[in-house]
Amino acid sequence: MVAQGSTTALAEINALNGNPPKIQVSLTSKGNEYEKIKLILDRAVGKGSLQDSIQQELAVLTNGEDAYKESTWAPVTRDNTEVLWIFSSDGIMSHRGPLKDVLEALGAKVNRSVFADNLGGNEMEDFIIADDPEMLYQLGLALEYDSKNEITDWAGLELVKQN
Repeated sequence: MVAQGSTTALAEINALNGNPPKIQVSLTSKGNEYEKIKLILDRAVGKGSLQDSIQQELAVLTNGEDAYKESTWAPVTRDNTEVLWIFSSDGIMSHRGPLKDVLEALGAKVNRSVFADNLGGNEMEDFIIADDPEMLYQLGLALEYDSKNEITDWAGLELVKQN
């Protein structure tokens, strides 16, 4: 739970059996002193100074919307799956559409082109092709109350594989 002034936000997380196991999240708010309330999943890969993380918003409430959202999430499992992409000798330009479709099917959010043009900054957002058993997970609840300030609380999440 996070609070700012007369506004509170609460996230409830429940485990759902399955293969892979899933979590179901419910996000509720009371009050209207906020711009956004976000439930964020942080996946950390690596150890110590080499650790990197990717964040994904599981649920978002915007001020003025209904004060309740629900969603589910499960780790991405892809056992022994490889992606092979072959370009013809005619050039890369004609294959941008199909390549974008393949990356989106794998979970990437492709903004414009997946090829860097050295002019436009980030070309695509981070994405996960598969979750690894060594990943560390955290759930964060963030209450954005103006464009520059937010209150966030984090909790660890451990995924235990059922046999």
